[in-house]
Amino acid sequence: MSSTCLLVVLSIFMLFLLVSSSFSLPLCTNSTAPFTPNVSLTFCPYNGTICCDGNGAGDLLLKNQFESMNISDPACASLLRSSICSKCDPFSA
Repeated sequence: MSSTCLLVVLSIFMLFLLVSSSFSLPLCTNSTAPFTPNVSLTFCPYNGTICCDGNGAGDLLLKNQFESMNISDPACASLLRSSICSKCDPFSA
């Protein structure tokens, strides 16, 4: 009886370890947790938690980086903007 009880408790414990390790949490590329910004982003279209700095300077730097490339093709510009803005994405890491 006691060995059966021990086996059940051990099985439940192993199941708990398996379930708890399967949840994913957002993580920024600099290995910090995302946060809610003080101001909304103007260039990168993320709402809620982000990984760019909360005062808007990071968003402005990304916008300047994008504009300095002077891309004329709209399809290419859209893909490049999405790639540049992935730095602000909470699930980018």
